[in-house]
Amino acid sequence: MTMLTFSEMLSALPQIEDESRGIAKYLGKAVVLSCAVGAALAGAGMYWNKASLVYMACLPIVLSLIGMAVDAVLEYRSIAETMREPGSWLSSELDQRFAREKQLAAELAKFDLVELKRMYARLEAELVRVERALDVLKPIGMALPAIAILVAVDVLHLPGMVQDVVKLFAIAGTLGAMIGAVSLYKANVRLRTVSATLHYAISVAEAVAKPSFRKVSRKRR
Repeated sequence: MTMLTFSEMLSALPQIEDESRGIAKYLGKAVVLSCAVGAALAGAGMYWNKASLVYMACLPIVLSLIGMAVDAVLEYRSIAETMREPGSWLSSELDQRFAREKQLAAELAKFDLVELKRMYARLEAELVRVERALDVLKPIGMALPAIAILVAVDVLHLPGMVQDVVKLFAIAGTLGAMIGAVSLYKANVRLRTVSATLHYAISVAEAVAKPSFRKVSRKRR
């Protein structure tokens, strides 16, 4: 029997999603694409000294902001629906998730215990790396808006075109940092679920492998 990979474990876990937020799956990609197009136009405008290209870069940035606003509205609607009966909704979702995680843990417990422990340790190390990346994105997400504000109030006394370019890149960088942070957070939550399932599987495998002592009755002669 071949050990399951991390990808197989992740795909085996339940993914409970709100059908009304189906469009939100594509909003993140659209925002990233818009930011990339805006950065490319701004870079081309600076390279060829074309102010028109720099100003054209504002359009993808505006589209990115609109996409994030739509995503925020969808998220608010989803939260509002769940908040009507939060206890019932949360308990039902947890029951579904735990039942599937328990079933997956029972399947994993059949594999080699040493291999399960090695995969658990490797996954925990990866989770630490993801959390460190989130710690790096936090100050970046705060520094870029501060730079945009300094340029907007003309504290640095930069030329007008340079101010526009710096503000454009600061806005694009802020959006990128926000998208990256959200993506890493979602990945961290999913991987934490796999980690908990592996930990439970290890406990089950250890309980099965633990030798049981039988009482031996001695008959007197």
